Amino acid sequence: MMPVLAEFRPPLGWPVALLLVGAAVVAVVWLAVRHDRRWWGAVLRLVGLSALGWVLLGPSITRPTDSVPGLLPELVLLVDRSLSMAEQDAELPGGPGELSRLDALQATWLSEETRAALSEHARVRVVGFADQAAPTDPTELVADGQATHLYDALAAHPGVTTVLLSDGHDTRGSSTASAALDASTSAGRVFAVPVGAPLGAPDASVQAWALSDRLFDGQGTEVLAQVYQRGFAGRRAVVELLLEGTPVASTEVGLDAPLQQVRFEIQPTLGPREPARVHGYACRVTVIGAAESYAENNQEDVFVQVTREKTRVLLVEGEPYWDTRSLARLIGSHPGYDLTAVFALGDDRQITTRGPDSPLTGDLTADALQRFDVVVLGRQVQRLLPAEVVEALVPYVRDHGGAVVFARGDAFDEAETQGARVAAQISPVRFGRREAQPLRLAVSEAARGNPLTELGGDRAMTRLPGMLAVTRVDGRQSASVVLLEQAGEGPDSAALATLRVGAGVTMAVLTDGLWRWELLPSQLDDLGSVYAVFWTRALQWLASGGEFLPGQDVALALDRLATEPGGAVAIRIDTRYALSEGFNPVVRVTAPRGAVEELTGLVASASGGYQATFTPEETGVYLFALTAPDHPDLIDPAHPLTVRLAVVDRSPERRDTSARPEVLRRITEETGGRCLALDETQPVIDHLREIAVARRQDRTPVYRFAQWPVMALVFGAFGLEWVLRRRGGLL
Repeated sequence: MMPVLAEFRPPLGWPVALLLVGAAVVAVVWLAVRHDRRWWGAVLRLVGLSALGWVLLGPSITRPTDSVPGLLPELVLLVDRSLSMAEQDAELPGGPGELSRLDALQATWLSEETRAALSEHARVRVVGFADQAAPTDPTELVADGQATHLYDALAAHPGVTTVLLSDGHDTRGSSTASAALDASTSAGRVFAVPVGAPLGAPDASVQAWALSDRLFDGQGTEVLAQVYQRGFAGRRAVVELLLEGTPVASTEVGLDAPLQQVRFEIQPTLGPREPARVHGYACRVTVIGAAESYAENNQEDVFVQVTREKTRVLLVEGEPYWDTRSLARLIGSHPGYDLTAVFALGDDRQITTRGPDSPLTGDLTADALQRFDVVVLGRQVQRLLPAEVVEALVPYVRDHGGAVVFARGDAFDEAETQGARVAAQISPVRFGRREAQPLRLAVSEAARGNPLTELGGDRAMTRLPGMLAVTRVDGRQSASVVLLEQAGEGPDSAALATLRVGAGVTMAVLTDGLWRWELLPSQLDDLGSVYAVFWTRALQWLASGGEFLPGQDVALALDRLATEPGGAVAIRIDTRYALSEGFNPVVRVTAPRGAVEELTGLVASASGGYQATFTPEETGVYLFALTAPDHPDLIDPAHPLTVRLAVVDRSPERRDTSARPEVLRRITEETGGRCLALDETQPVIDHLREIAVARRQDRTPVYRFAQWPVMALVFGAFGLEWVLRRRGGLL
């Protein structure tokens, strides 16, 4: 690149500057010839004033902006590192065979040669993205992201020339670039390099779950199966329901749409002497007359826990609202629950309703509180609960394995009171101010794979109605877990949080508006069961204290019954009534392919039980079997206590890996860019040169005369003039 010379710009322009300099030279020469000292002082004063005025007028040296070091235009190479980029369907120009999409990019746009060529014209940054975007070393990129937030990654680099290296996936489901791109992003031109085959191998997959995965003996529910297909349009498929591996129901569906939904009714039961049992169901899809190259996603397991014991729920509400009314209606009509509800009707009236098997026969006392599995607190409950009952909430949870739900944020509404002190000991969060404002909910990263937040597919939460009010959080307990958060508000914006407190567990719902999930419009009929699914799962999980099923004395519990490969699962072993001295449990884990190993890393917990963490890597069903060799009275050695874990790969990246060049084409058209081939870098270089030419029109002034020699000249001229005047007797 040729050097660009600087340009000097005097004030008032060159003609005036030359005229003034010429006049000064003529005056000095004239005085020197005449030897008239009377005029020297005036000339020196004129020179000093002229120099001072010259500086004030700002003479400067200007040069083009792009000649200033470090001000080259910026170029971002935005690289997709999601799972779909591992597909082996990309070809290098003139190269042999197929390689992964990411490898093709690393051999071309991300190679050292290409980055060096681009660096001559721009400051190049490489940013990898999946669900999050971050600067990365191109040699360390791995296609392991579970989701693709393509538009979010673009919006994070507004006004910057960007080369998007991707297959076009966006698992958020945005249909057009203009709807998803931030307005400021369009100020930067986007080029795109599509990789991958536009149509992958034909594939069918299924996702399944039970509307209620914890049931009372004899109670029925439904298992929902969502069948996804790619490349099988016009064909038919058989969807089967299996119980412990044996088909018990089936139906045939047409694969005319990318998604079909099937429902199976189930009514699992217990044997005559069984207090509780986990039934293993599964849904399987088979395309009629077609074979699939990838069949691991054609079946998914569903576990349903069944117990003889009803879950006894106490609901206390001092300020009745739609949320607690809807919850009371759901619990009261559910055969697996027995509801006792205490409502305030005005300042001095209250009403108590009891289920047929309610443990409350008289007034609510601290002793009566212990007979309930779950206590749900609404707002202003201090109007209804005696002081002894409020104080008993702490040992009820901590020592007796009870569960408390703060269903509408702060239950006591008063700071520095007995109720506030109790809430501070057992609540997952410190309650702040309550604000009436619309907001949407999002599943937190910590809730990935948690059954409480699996409500009907990948995008269920974004489709459900938003909330109407929120209780702000002033702080969280260190061991609390946030399951739902306010969308777009960051990780500290808890909307639903849980906390283990001793032997029990608590949950805080920090929004008003869950009742809207019960009254959905007709276009959301496929999510009509979401409200019931959420609350029945939550209440049954809480009823067990997060550990026990009703009727159990020893508990082997997982914090979830389904997870994804690589997802850590917390395991807890506890005894509810029996002594734990000499209790040395042994847990054996059977992997999906039959390998058996003894679980290591069991650590004694403060409550006298044990806990450990297990990370499955294979998809399929893991079996955990608990025995107590030193305590056969607790667990019969011939009949170990067992639980099962379903490990499924539900990543939308795996469901359809087809490249989507049309998505990238829309993005580039929105921003004035274009789609490029793997070896086509020249259009980007030409654009960077255009930016450089435009920047040459933008001059950067450098004020060279605002320096001490110039000021010394000014003061020197005035000082010499003063000396001459004094010597001439003019002072």
